[in-house]
Amino acid sequence: MKKKTWIIVLITCIIASILGGLSLYTPMSKGAEKGAFSAERAKEHIKEIAKEPHSIYDVDALAKVRNYILQELNELGLDTEVFTYENVEDRNGKIVDINNIYTKIDGKNGEDGKYILLASHYDSSPKKRDGEAEGSLGAADAGYGISTILEILRVIKEQDKPLENGIKILITDGEEMGLLGAKEEMNNNFSLYENVEYVVNIEARGIKGPALMFETSSNNKKVIDLYKKANLPISYSLAADVYSKMPNGSDFSEFKKMGLQGINFAVLNSLDYYHTPKDNYENVSDTSLQHYGEQILPVVEEFVYNADYGEEGYLDSNEDAIFFTLLPNVFINYSTTIAFGLMILIIVATFLVIRKFNISIRSTLKYTGIWLLIGIISLVGGVVVSYIISLITGMPFKITYMPKVPGDDIILGTFLILLTILTTIFIGKISRSSENKEGIIIGSIGFNIIFLVVTMFTLKGASYLFLWPAVISLIIFGLLKKGINKLIAVIPAALSIIMFVPVIWNIYIALTIGALGVVLLLAIISLTTIIAFINYIKYYN
Repeated sequence: MKKKTWIIVLITCIIASILGGLSLYTPMSKGAEKGAFSAERAKEHIKEIAKEPHSIYDVDALAKVRNYILQELNELGLDTEVFTYENVEDRNGKIVDINNIYTKIDGKNGEDGKYILLASHYDSSPKKRDGEAEGSLGAADAGYGISTILEILRVIKEQDKPLENGIKILITDGEEMGLLGAKEEMNNNFSLYENVEYVVNIEARGIKGPALMFETSSNNKKVIDLYKKANLPISYSLAADVYSKMPNGSDFSEFKKMGLQGINFAVLNSLDYYHTPKDNYENVSDTSLQHYGEQILPVVEEFVYNADYGEEGYLDSNEDAIFFTLLPNVFINYSTTIAFGLMILIIVATFLVIRKFNISIRSTLKYTGIWLLIGIISLVGGVVVSYIISLITGMPFKITYMPKVPGDDIILGTFLILLTILTTIFIGKISRSSENKEGIIIGSIGFNIIFLVVTMFTLKGASYLFLWPAVISLIIFGLLKKGINKLIAVIPAALSIIMFVPVIWNIYIALTIGALGVVLLLAIISLTTIIAFINYIKYYN
């Protein structure tokens, strides 16, 4: 490959990596700008909420937080209620009293109309780790949620516009010890929420990074259509599908059980601060808090000011959406029906391209198998390394969660670099003819199609990761065979980098080093496209 070509390829890959990272951009905090969400103002609430641990066992401290929230709601001119549920058994078998906070702003039709529900919890996590003197101060979990709700209500009140549809607020107690407040509310007071058409639940599983919309209700096509109104939306149907199959839960789980539809938010970064004393006011991220508001406020405004959402069943749907953030404010979504049709189309198109250009079936199967083998080795190797790390550190081995391991970022980076170098060298070694070069590309497309088919029937939310690299790869391959400038081969490589960088990062920070095998497998899926096309450029220049 000529030096000039190498420089173009390298610059393209660097730019694609930066663009992939920029898709996780969080906005700067806004000051006292009228009519806008301000993290600067919202933080003032967290300063009061996070003064001391306030779990359900810290009765006096929890009462102070509850009284502060009630006072702030009253100052906004809202009538508040506290729903008390006595003698509730928590997950430790202890008997506690639960006190949920409720208020609302009516739309033009009052209780005969429709509402959006903003929900979070106000209890913090009790002590969970040996060596810690006390539990969490709850600045992020769920101070972010409470402060976001209070700031949104302030903005809506300040706008002083008539509401077509209303807002209900539920701030629950006892979430950290078994979703107690949400369970009691849904089981004993659900009639109050029967006219809720959309739920926005606000959580935190970390203290910084983008506010990821990580969970939705089922049949979410219309739900996602409303979420698209967010500014700087960051969400992936992959995350929503994976989370739905995990044993974790939040208050949103209880809302879903009762048939309510909506979305759930959380920051994920700095998981080692989660449920610890480090979750304090000093560690609050202004940009993360601003990002909650930037996404949720426009969704609320769209719902309350648009009369369409007051129509019965307006947000109902019979199908799910596939969705992902590609670049800042570039949010792509389409139905699973369209996804299935595109899957059939790409399979047929691949066979037609193989036939038109006389690509060897044997070569295609060979290189598809090679890519699969590399993927399996990467997955198994990553799991083994994670297990060895657990033995060395004495931490329980879990693919879904291992506490912060010293140097885990370096471990991850080292293995990603090694995987890239070794795979590139290996593919280069076996590329000795034009047929091999083409076989490697078609094999990478076949590799993606296999994962596409598997995920469409098992994990639909992940299917986009394999569909679009395969589609673009096939188009570019056809153009290359038609004699178009070979440098267009950087397009599928760049797309793969842009799509996979944020996904790999989010999977890693959400699941930690225990998920190294999954991260390496995702890296290989991306590298099949990147290496195949860069290898093609190298051969033909």
